[in-house]
Amino acid sequence: MLQFLQRTGRTSAVIQEIQPNFKVKGQRFTSLELKRLFNELVEASLAGWLDASTIEIAPNQTECLCSNGIRR
Repeated sequence: MLQFLQRTGRTSAVIQEIQPNFKVKGQRFTSLELKRLFNELVEASLAGWLDASTIEIAPNQTECLCSNGIRR
């Protein structure tokens, strides 16, 4: 999940916006499954809750190391 958010350049994420776009190996996730994934990021101090369905990515986690080795 964190890699998806970094790759798409997001600093925050809302479950309803992520749900149609996020899939792993062709599998989409329910809103409850996404909330669980968001909660795992929060518990690992990689994000914080803004409201019941929105997280903000921790500032030190918003950079993405691209395949060419350049941070963005």
